[in-house]
Amino acid sequence: MRATPEAPAERATAPTAPGEPPALSVIVPTRNEALNIAPLLRRLEAALDGLTCEVIFVDDSDDETPAVIAAVGETSRISVRLLHRGPLERVGGLGGAVREGIRMCASAHAVVMDGDLQHPPERVPALLATAREQAADVVIGSRYIQGGSAHGLAGRARG
Repeated sequence: MRATPEAPAERATAPTAPGEPPALSVIVPTRNEALNIAPLLRRLEAALDGLTCEVIFVDDSDDETPAVIAAVGETSRISVRLLHRGPLERVGGLGGAVREGIRMCASAHAVVMDGDLQHPPERVPALLATAREQAADVVIGSRYIQGGSAHGLAGRARG
């Protein structure tokens, strides 16, 4: 099946039994981030190799980002789903996009990450492992803890 706003690709990095949900849903709110889509999906594929997962893009773009998501989703080993919100549907901004993504999750575990590549996909397996090991409802990754880095972020408040 093709990844389009109407018909998302249905692939996973690992096979699932019929009717079984994926192990993880990754929610990615996007807005005009076409150039980041392919690198993000490739890094997620590598990081999540062997896990069943889905990536849900909730897109508020006015550019070609939805078409890029659809095209890259066709070749992705991860199931890619897309909700493109038009200008009148962008209720709640980023928070509203995250809320919509959570509603779409097929998994009991979800990760929310930015589409700008500032959240490293390589950390997702550790977040999932922590959630499972500690039966946690919420696990938060932060660049402001020991070993984290805010390098490359703009502004004094972020450094």
